[in-house]
Amino acid sequence: MKIIDLIINPDKFFQNVGVRPYNRYVPLIAILLNTFASALSLLTLKGNCQPTTTIIVVIISIMVLLLLILLDTMIIDVLLYVTKLKDISFKKIFEIIAYGYIITAFSDIIIDMLNYINGGSPMPQWLNYLIYIIFTIWACLIWAKGIQYTYSLKFNKSLILAIVVGIINLVLYTIR
Repeated sequence: MKIIDLIINPDKFFQNVGVRPYNRYVPLIAILLNTFASALSLLTLKGNCQPTTTIIVVIISIMVLLLLILLDTMIIDVLLYVTKLKDISFKKIFEIIAYGYIITAFSDIIIDMLNYINGGSPMPQWLNYLIYIIFTIWACLIWAKGIQYTYSLKFNKSLILAIVVGIINLVLYTIR
């Protein structure tokens, strides 16, 4: 299992995900990457920040991201339960959702890099939304592949579940 396969070949990456044991490091990596992106955003837009401000941003980022991953996991868990699937593993869904958040962390990092290149000024909001939408679609495809292989679903069904979560994430992103 190589993380590069998650990015370029999710089919290959997720083919054995159903039989692999739960990997508790994946959510941790997702949270750390997204927290890094949040701290980077603070530094690129605000310049020199007080250490306490940075620490508060990091703590809030960790809590918000953990809540988002849990919310997305619960949504998928409920939707799988409604479809009457047996042997649903909350931890396995949590891991799959975390893989998608690894991808979305890159959207924040790219936005931060563009802000930095722009002299520390924020990029137009429409560009931020566009980048986030692109990476959310990518994360939805990751989630769909993970659900497909873990629960032996057809890709169309798993994609519908992933799109529901992706739409909720997009709505939450626009109101933040």
